[in-house]
Parts: sequence; structure tokens; C-alpha cells
Amino acid sequence: MTNNIIYSFKVQATNIVGSSLDSDIVAIRASAVPDQPSEPTTTLSDTNVVIDWSAPSDGGSAITSYTLKIRKADGDYAVDAVNCDGADSTIRTNTECTVPVSVLLAAPYSLSWGNQVYAIVSATNLVGESLNSAVSTTRATLM
Repeated sequence: MTNNIIYSFKVQATNIVGSSLDSDIVAIRASAVPDQPSEPTTTLSDTNVVIDWSAPSDGGSAITSYTLKIRKADGDYAVDAVNCDGADSTIRTNTECTVPVSVLLAAPYSLSWGNQVYAIVSATNLVGESLNSAVSTTRATLM
């Protein structure tokens, strides 16, 4: 099957006595999880860090959300569900979110002045979630 192609099916049951009438036709769109997004970028803009990425191929089913994770000072990643809610239609459409530097300096991120801001992103559709992108190589430095 090929993603984003609609296939039509009908069913007929057969036993020793004979065959049934055909069922109604059912149309199904073949789809898969979205492709892995390319790495996001993080840039400093006044007192904010802007995280930007490109939408990947949707796998034949519209992308319903993105998950954006920002690296904390301890090396683990956390989601900023307030500023980077990837289910929000504006963020999803613009493939961009803005995080105040003050959020990144506080828990759970606990970054310090001079730290770089690393981010990863994944995309989700009705089938499931893509692989995480590579870690951003174009990144903001908190100054």
C-alpha cells in the first residue's frame, strides 16, 4: 500500500452452501506515522528564544500535534506545555513557538546565562508519533 492513497474494499462470505451478497464498499486511506522532522533551530529574540522547525511529510494523515522538548541543564529534556503546546493550531501551523528566557532560567530547565538552548521535535498524526528530530545545531545562546 502507498501512503495517502485511498483503497476501496468490499467483502463477500463463502461457505459450502454458496456466497453471500457483496458488502457495501468501504474506502480506507493508507497512512503511516509522519516522517522524522528535520532538526529545529533556536534563536534569541529580545527576551525570548524562538524554536522553529519545518513540517515533515505527514505520512498520509494530517499532523495533529508536535512535541517540542528543550534540553535542561542536567542533559535531560522537558516539554514546555505552556509556551510550546504543539497541539495548538497556531503553533502547529506556524511550526514555531516562543519561550521566554525567564522560563529557561527557572526549573525545570535551570539553564544559566551563556548556556546554549537545544531542542528536538517530533510530529504526531492519527497513526502515531514520528521519531525525534536530530538535536538543533543552530541554537541560541542565553545572553
